[in-house]
Amino acid sequence: MPQSDTVPHLPVPEAVESLCPGYSPGAPPVFFGHYWLPFEGRAQPIASNMACLDYSVAKNGALVAYRWDGEQNLDASKLVCVN
Repeated sequence: MPQSDTVPHLPVPEAVESLCPGYSPGAPPVFFGHYWLPFEGRAQPIASNMACLDYSVAKNGALVAYRWDGEQNLDASKLVCVN
């Protein structure tokens, strides 16, 4: 996660990191929100099958929607933003 003034920056110990399997590139697309990701003028998928829909909207960021048509690989051009 990027640096944030609301969440302390603490490194994840390697022993703990190895217990977190992550989200497989072959898994279905997942859309999530309520993360303090900085909005830098354009939303992008986090990975080919992961997209955040809340880029710090409560802190002058953007609320994002995705126009999904069933595709496995997300397309940045289908992300729609409202500041």
